[in-house]
Amino acid sequence: MLYRFLKVMQSGEMHSLLGIAHALGLSAGMAQQIALDLTARGYLWEAGADCDTPKNACTDCPVTSACHIPTRYWSLTEKGRHALETLEKTQAAA
Repeated sequence: MLYRFLKVMQSGEMHSLLGIAHALGLSAGMAQQIALDLTARGYLWEAGADCDTPKNACTDCPVTSACHIPTRYWSLTEKGRHALETLEKTQAAA
């Protein structure tokens, strides 16, 4: 399940909780729990969770139009991308 979750996250820049849940056939609560766990482990970054930049200063951010709306969005971190690459190599070798 974690591999599938990371794979969905790889398919774009930012993902909403409902988008993740729909893509994986999970409840929103289950998708949120996995996202929070992967965030705590450093594999995902939650947009807005640690950002207090004024909206007009966010021109390069992938969620600049939605960040200040009370919706949660996640993206893979470098650690998450590396973990996914490692898992894909392991599966290819099997």
